[in-house]
Amino acid sequence: MILISIYRQFIGHIFSLSFRIFLLFTLGPGDRKNYADIH
Repeated sequence: MILISIYRQFIGHIFSLSFRIFLLFTLGPGDRKNYADIH
C-alpha cells in the first residue's frame, strides 16, 4: 500500500511538471502577460 501511494504521488508530480512545461511552450513569451492576468 505504501508503494502504491508513493507511485501515485510520483505520477501526480510528473503530470503537473509536464503540464507546466506544456503551458510554457504553448503560451510562449508573448502570451505570458495574459497567463499572469488569468492566474
